Amino acid sequence: MRAAELEAAHDYTSLPMNHWEALTMYRSIFQFTYLFDSGDFGDRADAIRARIRGECSTNCRGELATLVAEVSDALVRFPDDESLEANLGPAMPWATRAVLIEINRQAHEHLSGHHAQGR
Repeated sequence: MRAAELEAAHDYTSLPMNHWEALTMYRSIFQFTYLFDSGDFGDRADAIRARIRGECSTNCRGELATLVAEVSDALVRFPDDESLEANLGPAMPWATRAVLIEINRQAHEHLSGHHAQGR
């Protein structure tokens, strides 16, 4: 058999992820749920900023690299809000393209501002 025939491409539009799959695949993204649900922040951008800056530790670069990879994967795998809602919505109803893009933007900003050249 050809290699292309062996690789089964999963079509998430015909069979969306269930709750546990989303939590397993996107653990770092899910960690924002409490902050968004708590009501402690004026808006989601403030909650994202608090999570990224508040969790800065000795492994910040590694943790944010994982977060950026997960967000980038979700944005590519689910190219519109409808597919994001169908697949991540059961576990993370707040996960829209706009929110995920903001998470990536702030993570990159933090990494380039606070951790550039080994800082």
